[in-house]
Amino acid sequence: MLTVEFTLMGIPCIGLNGGAGVEHNWAFSFQVATEDQSETDRYWNAIVGNGGEVSQCGWRKDKWGVSWADYAACFDKSVHRPGPCRRQTCLRRDDDDAEDRHREN
Repeated sequence: MLTVEFTLMGIPCIGLNGGAGVEHNWAFSFQVATEDQSETDRYWNAIVGNGGEVSQCGWRKDKWGVSWADYAACFDKSVHRPGPCRRQTCLRRDDDDAEDRHREN
């Protein structure tokens, strides 16, 4: 099979078989904007809990070796706000101490 068509999160995609010896690497990955911590946890558990593994900096690899990352959608909004809103912590699964650090600041 040379190509496969699939839909991921409502987005049509086409995968191309690169042939023998071509492996997945960090050059291809999926990034997902999540609305809250429960959505982040849901994606995390779906990937890691189904044969995936934790990678560096909060990234995960699914059971096929494809890299995934999520980021809180509020990060895009808060990074451009002045003052205290700029310090808003958007929690990520790889940073269990973020909430404590946020309280200290």
